[in-house]
Amino acid sequence: MKEVLLFLSLMIVSFSTFGQSQRVPELSESHYLELNKKHKTTAKILLVSGVVTAGAGIMVGLDNYSLVGGKSGDARTGNVLIVSGLSAMAVSIPFFSSAHRHKTRHLKLSAGYTQLSVIDQNIDSFSSMPSVGIRIDL
Repeated sequence: MKEVLLFLSLMIVSFSTFGQSQRVPELSESHYLELNKKHKTTAKILLVSGVVTAGAGIMVGLDNYSLVGGKSGDARTGNVLIVSGLSAMAVSIPFFSSAHRHKTRHLKLSAGYTQLSVIDQNIDSFSSMPSVGIRIDL
């Protein structure tokens, strides 16, 4: 019994030691731009599919409605399609907000040229130097 407990405790310690480590997120412009595009594409696909599904549900619901006897046939099918379309549209909202958040992070990172004052042989001149910066809102 002692060997089993020792073996199990050793396995638990070894699995926790060599487990997956957390990835450090990249802080580059291209990374945020790529995330922005992916989330915006996902949001657009969900929104359009939700509108099409809800529209199909409305059409099925109107088709199954008869003036004489009220609802007939598969009236639930239209309701299910409408609810699933509305839920797909609701799911697209967090993706749009995430895309906007990544877009603002992308714009905070800046790279370009900065004019620097350089003193060369007692002459004050300006020179363009490459620069990379990050804007931090306080």
